[in-house]
Amino acid sequence: MDQDDYPQNIEEFIDIVQPAPPQMKEGGQATIDDIQKINLGIVDSLKPIFVSALLTPQELEEYTKLLQE
Repeated sequence: MDQDDYPQNIEEFIDIVQPAPPQMKEGGQATIDDIQKINLGIVDSLKPIFVSALLTPQELEEYTKLLQE
């Protein structure tokens, strides 16, 4: 994103952003994604974490490698 793409003042920013849905203004429930449990450790030393179940297999593999570094 170039510097020119950013709003230059608060009025321009307000024109760009979309208003919050009514349920958010009224304190509605947060969105909760399905999760899946993965193990970052080994059999003798488990290190379970939870990640989004919406990740593609490739994203899950890349994310797991990143977390194991």
